[in-house]
Amino acid sequence: MSDKDTNILKELGINPQEVAKRQAQSSEFDSKSLSDLSQEEKELDVKLKRLELQERREKSEERVRKVTEKKREFQAKMKALAEELARRTAQQRGCSHRKGGTIQAGSHGKLPLEGGDADVYAVLKHQLPTGQWMIQCQRCAAEWYAADPFTGKPATVIGGITYKQALAFRTDNAPSKSCVFRYQDFRSDEQKEEESWKPARNERGEIVEDFLAKPTEEADGPSRPISRSR
Repeated sequence: MSDKDTNILKELGINPQEVAKRQAQSSEFDSKSLSDLSQEEKELDVKLKRLELQERREKSEERVRKVTEKKREFQAKMKALAEELARRTAQQRGCSHRKGGTIQAGSHGKLPLEGGDADVYAVLKHQLPTGQWMIQCQRCAAEWYAADPFTGKPATVIGGITYKQALAFRTDNAPSKSCVFRYQDFRSDEQKEEESWKPARNERGEIVEDFLAKPTEEADGPSRPISRSR
C-alpha cells in the first residue's frame, strides 16, 4: 500500500493496518471475475427472497392454525353453554315449584328435581328498588320479573307460568324488601329507542325464542304477593 493510499485512509478515519491485514487474508471471491460475482449475487438474492417468502408462509399458516384452534375452543364453549342452558330450561319448565317431595329412606340423594307436591310453593318473593317484585323458585332457580317499564321487556313466562301466576303462588316463606326509590325517566326519545328491549336473533336474523321474556296478554298481576298458604 502506497503512502498516498495510507494518507487517504487516515483522512477517512480508517486504520491502514486493518485494511492491509484484510488484504493479506485470502478471500473466496479472489479467484472470481466481476461477472461471476454478479451472477452469484443474483442467485443469492433469489434464495434470500425464497427464504423470506417461506418465512411469511409459515407465519401465515401459524396464524391460521391459532385462529382455527381459538375458533374450535370458542365453539366448544358455546356448545357447552347451550347444553347447560337447555338443561336448565328443561328443568325450570318441568319443575312444580312446590315444596315437599320424598326420597328413599337412608338415601343421601337430593329431593326430586321436578319439585315437590306440597300445597305451598318453594318460592322466595323480593321487592326490588323499582317497587316491582322478583320471584325465585328454590327448587330450580327459575326467576320471574315484571315487565320492564324502561326497556319494554315483557314479563317473564316460564313453562306456561306467567309472572302474575308466580306472584300469586301461596308460600309460607316471608317476602323480603329492599329500599324502594321513585324513578323518573329523563331519557330522550333516541335514547329510549336505543335502549328498548328487542328479541334476540340468530345468525340468519330469525327471532330466537326467549323463554324468560315471552310476551303475554295477561296483566302483570297484583301489586303485592300472596305470602300465606291458607
